[in-house]
Amino acid sequence: MQDVQFADTTLGDAQQTLWGACMDDDMLLPYVAHMDEIGFRSIEMMNATVFEQCVRVLEEDPWERMRRCAERAVRNPLGVRTRGQYLFGRRPLADDVVAAGVERLAANGIRRHLCHDPLNSEHVARSWPAARRLDTLFAEGRFGPGHGSLLFKVGIRTPAGFGEELLAWYRQEHLPILLECPEWNGCRFVREEVHEGCQFHALHQLSHRRALESSERSRSRSTPWFFELKRNDWFDEPFSRVLYRRFERSPDGTIGRSA
Repeated sequence: MQDVQFADTTLGDAQQTLWGACMDDDMLLPYVAHMDEIGFRSIEMMNATVFEQCVRVLEEDPWERMRRCAERAVRNPLGVRTRGQYLFGRRPLADDVVAAGVERLAANGIRRHLCHDPLNSEHVARSWPAARRLDTLFAEGRFGPGHGSLLFKVGIRTPAGFGEELLAWYRQEHLPILLECPEWNGCRFVREEVHEGCQFHALHQLSHRRALESSERSRSRSTPWFFELKRNDWFDEPFSRVLYRRFERSPDGTIGRSA
């Protein structure tokens, strides 16, 4: 007999029915930790309606809610439901905007992504199920709102047959050296399912941008293993690198850079 697993939908569909999708962070955060102890296949913590109400009615940051829930749900993956090509809005978006939105879901701790497409588009049906599936392979160090305001995202695409070697280098040598830098706080390494080869995203959390110029980073890029991998034309130079800064809402309601 196959196992029967349950997904908890209290923070999404259930609160939409009972509370008009207006449960605020103070109401739901204690619940997340409790349900994480019980154990579910996933905790579905947000849908498009909850996202809208969070911004328009509660004047809370839905991305910050994701991060805070992820800090409390350490056993069960958090899930989010989007409107496909619309994401959380009411009009279709360009593919690159959608891709960036899905990357932000992963960066903020979401591990399960369900989508429905109001357009019933063949394009979405073909591109989303495989190209947007994200799995966290490992996480090291410290991350979350209290561990640095900068996110350094490195996108890595390898041909078929090179994924395992890249993972071994990153986890066994490269990342441990980076984490010796006091301002390099942690990293989550995510795999995106694609049709050919392997697509990875390394999500590094930094407390200061000078970590990118540190001696530890220079040393991590000058080892024999690094130069062996650099003989491949897919390695290093083709990687995409983007530095993000987190913005936070102050008590008076204005939004500015975090410290």
